Parts: sequence; structure tokens; C-alpha cells
Amino acid sequence: MFQDFKDLMLVVRMICYLFHGNANVERGFSVNAECLFKNMKEESIVACRQTYDAVLHEGGVDALEITKAFLHCARNTHSRYAEDLERRQQVSAAEQEASMKRKKILKVKELEVNCLRILENA
Repeated sequence: MFQDFKDLMLVVRMICYLFHGNANVERGFSVNAECLFKNMKEESIVACRQTYDAVLHEGGVDALEITKAFLHCARNTHSRYAEDLERRQQVSAAEQEASMKRKKILKVKELEVNCLRILENA
């Protein structure tokens, strides 16, 4: 009897494997939901998830070993944040400057075309 439904059994088995394979992904979504707060940027979510995974890898909060390097890293977070903020502002300013140059070039070309058109009509 099962020989008649051999293809169907294969499809059902594949579906069962598919759902079993997504268990880790689904678990990751629930962990991400715990890490989310209002107005979080993508980088913050990734950083929270990396921290969560690192603590879990070490065996939990109780098993986490606090070293001098760990403390030093924690103390310097604000200075690294300030450096990153300054770098982003410089990149943004450079992008705005490049955008303004492109707009000026387009305006000059438009004025040249208008000038040629006026000369042809005159």
C-alpha cells in the first residue's frame, strides 16, 4: 500500500526536514525580539545579538570571566563612540559636498544649453 504513495511520502519527509531545519532560525528570531527596543538601528541590533551570543558561548553571565582587557574595553566605549560619530559626520559632509558639486555642474550645463537656445532663436 505504501508503494503507491512513495512520492507523497518523500514530499512529506522533505517538509518535515524543512521545518526541523528552521528551528534554529526561529529561535534566533525570538532572541532578537528580546533584544529589540524602540528606535534601534540595525548596527545596535547586531551588536546586542553578538553580545548575547558571546555570553551564551561562555556559558552564561555567571561563567563570564571579567579580565583587565574586558574592563579596559568597557571603559573606552564612549571614546570609540565619539570617534565613530566624528567619522560618520565627516563622511556625511563629504557626501553633501560631492552632491553640491554635481548640482552645480548640472546647473552650469543647463545654463549653457539655455544660452545656446537663446542664441539660435536670436
